[in-house]
Amino acid sequence: MKRRHFTQATLLFTMGSWMKSGWAQSWPDKAIKWTLSQPPGSGPDNVARILSDRLAKLWGQAVVIDNKPGGQNTIGALAAARSAPDGSAFYFATTAALITNPLLFKNLPYDTSKDFVPVAFIARSPFAVLVKGDSNIANIDDLIARSKASAGKLSLGNEGPRTFSGMIARLFNARAGAGANLVAYANVGQGTTDLMGGHV
Repeated sequence: MKRRHFTQATLLFTMGSWMKSGWAQSWPDKAIKWTLSQPPGSGPDNVARILSDRLAKLWGQAVVIDNKPGGQNTIGALAAARSAPDGSAFYFATTAALITNPLLFKNLPYDTSKDFVPVAFIARSPFAVLVKGDSNIANIDDLIARSKASAGKLSLGNEGPRTFSGMIARLFNARAGAGANLVAYANVGQGTTDLMGGHV
């Protein structure tokens, strides 16, 4: 099977040293496409756009961001795996697509060990627990106390049961003895909107 390129968590700083010298001298000779599994405005998308703008100026070629969210990263990963292996298509991947999905899904439409070749590690992204400003919850202890006092009424937004945020939410419920309802969103932006509106 032909191999394409991915970068864990973001994209391609070390590419010049990775390529054969003959190719490196002429590359890139056309626009570069980065496929993302996240929507515009997400954390990975913001990093990709900042980096792509700088690399486009450095390389003298356009770096096009191709957002293909959905399916808990599978749609974007599959699109990247099916792209032409000609040095112009890259997968701006996250750990979820490359590490946890193969462990959580029995039949993925892509194979991380065969469909992709690692190029560079670019960024790390921390997780945070957020509450609405007027909730009177100042720390994690307050959140645990509130969830226990109002079992079944508190909601925790996350990106789905097989995502990092979904697994962390379930772990919080289990470890804290909380009874919070887990509400899955297609992306962080939707969850943030509902949080600010007081829906979660």
